[in-house]
Amino acid sequence: MKFVNDATAKDTAFIKCFPDDSGVYARVLTETELDTLRVKSRTFNGNEKRTPELMDRRFKILHLQRALSGWEGLEFEDGSPIPFSKEMIKELWEVNPNLMGIIYSCVSSELSFVKAAEEKNSVTGADA
Repeated sequence: MKFVNDATAKDTAFIKCFPDDSGVYARVLTETELDTLRVKSRTFNGNEKRTPELMDRRFKILHLQRALSGWEGLEFEDGSPIPFSKEMIKELWEVNPNLMGIIYSCVSSELSFVKAAEEKNSVTGADA
């Protein structure tokens, strides 16, 4: 379990991903951050084979590594809590892609809703 400080809490939202109320703390990424992640997800070593599936998986891992600041209620099969880290996000995606796919879906859908609401409520030159 990771404790979230006040500064992080202002930028993040707790998103419940599972029926037992376990979930993640995540923040909305800017378009610049998302563009950077898209470029990074397409960068390969010379000996790696580039496939759409691999680029998609890399983007999702990078997205979660950037957007998440912690999680609550995620446990190993033996009941011990899963420690939060960027490395753990990547490791979990390798060993349990279904779990991380659910988390990614929850985060991306919830944060896109939050982002749309923020854009709707923001004051821009067109709204003034």
